Amino acid sequence: MAKKVARPVRIKHRAKDPIFEWRGKEVKIYCPYCENKHPISIQEVAACGTVLRVEAVQEIWKNTTCAVCGKADGERMIKIGDKYRHMHQCVEGKKILIIPPKPSFTARIIHKLPEWFHVFIYKRIKKVPAKFTSPDGKVGYTWDSP
Repeated sequence: MAKKVARPVRIKHRAKDPIFEWRGKEVKIYCPYCENKHPISIQEVAACGTVLRVEAVQEIWKNTTCAVCGKADGERMIKIGDKYRHMHQCVEGKKILIIPPKPSFTARIIHKLPEWFHVFIYKRIKKVPAKFTSPDGKVGYTWDSP
């Protein structure tokens, strides 16, 4: 009878920050596990088995009040700056901006024109005029992508 061979099972992975080396305006990324420095690249398995992954991470919070809609409904929220908002769009057309946008005089004028003109402008430049209120209560107008 043939000897039964166990299949390999991955139990967990280890993670370590890669080694960065700047050469002028260019950066080289090296494997942090090997004694001999060798470059690694994104999503390609190196000869030593190391894979460089790039991740975008957000923390999820509960039991907070949404700064956009004002509800504390126990749903999951994300933190933007020092405020929290739902992970989904809870109020159409309302956003939290960390850095206030640059006010625009032309956006202010066009915002006061009829909506058909907004559609005309959107078809040309793919932006619409938007009204915003800064934390200190000042009202301004800017260009936004809907």
